[in-house]
Amino acid sequence: MGQDLNQECMVMDPTLNKMVYSPLATQCENKNSDLICEMIMGSVNVTTGSSGPRASNCYKGYGEDGKLREYPQIKQDAITYCLKKCGYCCISSAFSCKWTIPEGYTPEIEQICKEATQDQCRFSITNRPIYARYCPNTCGFCTMNSCIDAVSVCDKDPLICTAPELKEFAEKYCQRSCGFCTK
Repeated sequence: MGQDLNQECMVMDPTLNKMVYSPLATQCENKNSDLICEMIMGSVNVTTGSSGPRASNCYKGYGEDGKLREYPQIKQDAITYCLKKCGYCCISSAFSCKWTIPEGYTPEIEQICKEATQDQCRFSITNRPIYARYCPNTCGFCTMNSCIDAVSVCDKDPLICTAPELKEFAEKYCQRSCGFCTK
């Protein structure tokens, strides 16, 4: 947070005095498998802090004249299917919400948000609700309106929501999947 991202998921590194890829460029998962993205997009990977070019297959293709040129549809397909591979996570709808500081935001919460990893975004029972409310663009929760399952696998078993013996668990940890959100 606090970084001025451009539409290429890059930020100015004041130490290097050049644009580098933000951590938000790759803070997501590909929709296609990593292997398929590697086969389609090539072997070049976008990495946090680097400034090298992304794989040209992420935004270019050959025209009828045989010349390589930029195609908006190729870039859109990369954003849709191979966004991590191509370093486009920050411009996907899940990661690109306009964020304002909500009530209750503290320096401790700011630190939790800054230190969030993709694994924590997916599996931290304690922090997933914090990420959803206070830094949704860090974890790809922009489209969830702060309503999230603290346990990321709630949607895998519909019985969690209907079994009487799991009602307390579902209300606490599976709010999104079970329809318990208050907003």
